[in-house]
Amino acid sequence: MRHPILIQTLILASLALPLQAKDRPFIDEADPQARDDLEETVWKEQATKLPELPKAENLVEFQVDDPNSRFRYFIDRSALQLGKDGVTRTLIVIRSASGAINTSFEGFHCGERRYKVYAYSGKKGLKAVKRAKWKRVMKSGYGNFRDPLYSHYLCDILTGLPYTPEQTIRAMQSNQSLQERPSFIDD
Repeated sequence: MRHPILIQTLILASLALPLQAKDRPFIDEADPQARDDLEETVWKEQATKLPELPKAENLVEFQVDDPNSRFRYFIDRSALQLGKDGVTRTLIVIRSASGAINTSFEGFHCGERRYKVYAYSGKKGLKAVKRAKWKRVMKSGYGNFRDPLYSHYLCDILTGLPYTPEQTIRAMQSNQSLQERPSFIDD
């Protein structure tokens, strides 16, 4: 044996560990006094009224990450609203290079990274979607305009909180993502 003193020390130290554990027993159950004063809150979506179709003077363009896109993307500044339920709702207008226009009224739930389409444009205005459901905002694929809208203009992806409509409009007008701004700049 090369290190008899080291081995003896390790054996003695390992014998002391169970003695220390005896003073602090492990209890495999929740502490009954731990934050039982907090009420469990259940998120409830507020009722939503469909806005009028957008007017050209109210459209604000936003940029998507695809420089080769054949589309231009806008929101209607007059319809942009942050609800009491924390959902940012807005009219989204997509214009193709040939001039075709699609309009939808959508909501974004920042903390959940989800969106919901409430209505699409029809011949006589917006037509409500039957049984509209919350869907995940995807980073790629069909509808990929939602990811840059969500993560650059509507939602703080670090905190899960929505930006104010004023912050969103300012960022779109200056073509500056709210995620790229230095954190020491306060609005």
